[in-house]
Amino acid sequence: SMNAVVYNALIDAQARQGKTDLVAKLFAAMVEDGIEPDAITYSTMVKSHCVKGDMNKALEVLAEMQAAGLVKDCVVFNTILDWCTKNNQTAVADKVLEDFERLKIEPSNFTVGILVKMYGRRRMLDKAFEVARDMPKMWGFSPNPQVFTCLMSACFLNNSVNRALEVFEEVRDKGIDFKSYIVVITGCLRAGKIHEACKLIEDAYGLNGKSRGLPLGQNLSSEAFEMLVTELQKKHLAEKVGVPLLTALRSAGAPINGKLVSSVLSSGAGAGAGASSSTSNSNSNNRPEKFFSGKMRK
Repeated sequence: SMNAVVYNALIDAQARQGKTDLVAKLFAAMVEDGIEPDAITYSTMVKSHCVKGDMNKALEVLAEMQAAGLVKDCVVFNTILDWCTKNNQTAVADKVLEDFERLKIEPSNFTVGILVKMYGRRRMLDKAFEVARDMPKMWGFSPNPQVFTCLMSACFLNNSVNRALEVFEEVRDKGIDFKSYIVVITGCLRAGKIHEACKLIEDAYGLNGKSRGLPLGQNLSSEAFEMLVTELQKKHLAEKVGVPLLTALRSAGAPINGKLVSSVLSSGAGAGAGASSSTSNSNSNNRPEKFFSGKMRK
């Protein structure tokens, strides 16, 4: 027989594709069968409207949920805030966030990550740091690697390479994953900080005398290595820096394919120029306060 679990699964399958008309039919059938729609049903309906891009309908369903006293956790808010962030709907996001705070709903790391992304895109980097620091502290949980990765992405988006590197330094031993490394390495490469990118790659695989930064069984992506090689070639550092680095990485078990190595070797001609680009830009006398130690610069 059909029960709430079965109906919710059927509704979810249609919601993921944004088939709101089928979702509505299933919802009606559920009610007709005398089965009470629950928080999962409503959250899934909200998701279907978000997938379809109909935010007004999504907010209507959220209002119905609130009226029925069914908003118990952050899932439905995460769905809407995530959609708002991806579609730059800042006014809606702020309104929904007000409800979220007024109702004292407990956030998750996913909530924090979405908000960090949102404020990063809105060029409100200090606000992104504030949320990443204060929200977990207020609710008594620890930010996870995804939050740190979102924060570093937000820094790069706002051309704050040094702040991204400071976040990385501070959270490196708090448990970060391969995605964190990829974000910070590719961010440095895009910003022309090749020296920093190389140091981070060495750090990931423990080539710098420190313990391996990457969790065991995790690796950097081939795209990250290819991007590194491209940037080294542009600066004529392929032979001087690329060859020894790739060789060391291969012996440390990094997934470096032979084609990449041979492309570096073949570009070795004309090396030696541009070596000055490997000077570090640490900017040490202008460091902001630490991320987790309370005060942040306003």
